[in-house]
Amino acid sequence: MVMADYWGVAIGTLGTLAGAAATGGFTLLKGRQDSGLKKLELAEQRNSRHRDIRRDAYAQFLAQLSKVDGAFKKLNITPIRSIAMSSDPNMIEEYEALVDELQGFSNVVYMEGPEAVANSAREITSAVKSLRDLTIDFIASRVADIPLNQQAIVEVLPEFGAAPKAEIDRLRQQFMLSAREIL
Repeated sequence: MVMADYWGVAIGTLGTLAGAAATGGFTLLKGRQDSGLKKLELAEQRNSRHRDIRRDAYAQFLAQLSKVDGAFKKLNITPIRSIAMSSDPNMIEEYEALVDELQGFSNVVYMEGPEAVANSAREITSAVKSLRDLTIDFIASRVADIPLNQQAIVEVLPEFGAAPKAEIDRLRQQFMLSAREIL
C-alpha cells in the first residue's frame, strides 16, 4: 500500500467519525429537548389534575352549604309548634347533620388549599355552626314554652338569623372570589 492510500483511509475514517459524532451530538440534543418538553407536558397535566381536584372540592363544599341553607330556610318558615309536634321529628336532626357534613367538606378544602380559600371555608363553617347553635337554642326555648294541649300556635322563627345569615353570604362571596383567583 502506498502512503497516499493510508492518507485516504485516514481521512475517510476521520470523516466517518466526525459525521458519527455530529449525528450523535444532534441526537443527544434532540433527546434532551424532547425530554424537557415531556417534563413540561407532564407538569401541566399534573397541575390540570390538581386544579380539577380543587375545583371539585370547592364545588362540593358550596353544594353542601346550599343544602344547609335550604334546611335553615325550611326551619325558618315552619311554625315552631309544627317543628315540636312534627310527624317528621328529623327536621332539626337533618339540619344539624347537614351542618356537621359541611365540616367534612371544609376539611377537604383545607387539605387542597391554598390558605386563603381554606381560611374562607373555615370561617363559613364556623359562622354556619354558630347560626345552627342559635337556631337550635331558640327552637328549644320556644318549644319548651308551648303547652302540649294548646292547639293553634303558628309562630314561625323570626328573622333572628338575618345578621348571621348575611355574614355567611358575605363569607360565601369571599370564598368564591378566592377560589376563582386560584382556579
